[in-house]
Amino acid sequence: MVRTGLVAVLLCLAAAALYAEPPPPAPTPTAGPSPPTTAAPVLPHGFVGVPIRLAEPAVLAAVRAGDRVDVLMLPGGVPVATAVLVLAGAGDVEAPVLLVALTETQAHTVVVAGPDARYGVVVRTR
Repeated sequence: MVRTGLVAVLLCLAAAALYAEPPPPAPTPTAGPSPPTTAAPVLPHGFVGVPIRLAEPAVLAAVRAGDRVDVLMLPGGVPVATAVLVLAGAGDVEAPVLLVALTETQAHTVVVAGPDARYGVVVRTR
């Protein structure tokens, strides 16, 4: 008797699934620009995330996650890395910081410069 009841329930579920309304179709891509995403960029394989202290706090307003920048050690503008992926920006007027994706060699250069080193960035075309 229990088997007959279970079979009847399963048949009803199968019938309901057959007659259920299909899900709406997936949206098709449009030719227009895609909406901005708020997700942080993923750290590329073989890179490390390194915080760099900025010499100019206003840079935080001009640079956002996903941008590519050239990193220069100041004073003097010594190039550290080019076309670096910006992972995030943080800090305030006292301590503006960018988190960037660097190779291990580039990261070593930043770490050896010490915690008092300041950097400038040149924003590349978006």
